[in-house]
Amino acid sequence: MWYYITTYSFDAHKQVNGPFNNEEETWTAMLNDAQEEYRIDTEENRYKTQLIKNKDYGEITLLNLFTHGTNVTKFFLFEIN
Repeated sequence: MWYYITTYSFDAHKQVNGPFNNEEETWTAMLNDAQEEYRIDTEENRYKTQLIKNKDYGEITLLNLFTHGTNVTKFFLFEIN
């Protein structure tokens, strides 16, 4: 079964989503969540934000860039046999 976890540099909360049937289904769900967070950060919160996707590694990173530092949200895809 496939899952993805979301971690935040500014919060100890870790969210696990799944199970999914395969890697592609998991990537699609993870990407949808990341893009929604990106939309909220840029459109609603007006943050300067970067969305970095690396499908080969099963990883997505959101960077919220502030004058006082950077908040990092990471999405990681993984399989449990």
